Amino acid sequence: NWQSSDEIGTVVTAFNDLQKDLNEQEAALRRSRDELEKQVMERTQVIVGGGSRARKVLCPPEAIAALPTAEVVESLAKATG
Repeated sequence: NWQSSDEIGTVVTAFNDLQKDLNEQEAALRRSRDELEKQVMERTQVIVGGGSRARKVLCPPEAIAALPTAEVVESLAKATG
């Protein structure tokens, strides 16, 4: 820790306080982002299956991602939609 009562000490102390505040704000932003991503994943459903509509299944994307042979096909909706 920097300890000085002169002008340099005042500047260093102010800078350290600003850095501490910035670190706390960044941590809060990361927590908010992580929570938002979690909420989006919980509310998102993926349609799985082929053939007729009767053979489709809705499931959360993390269930699909956990499958060892899962593959995301981004262009499928655009090509058939």
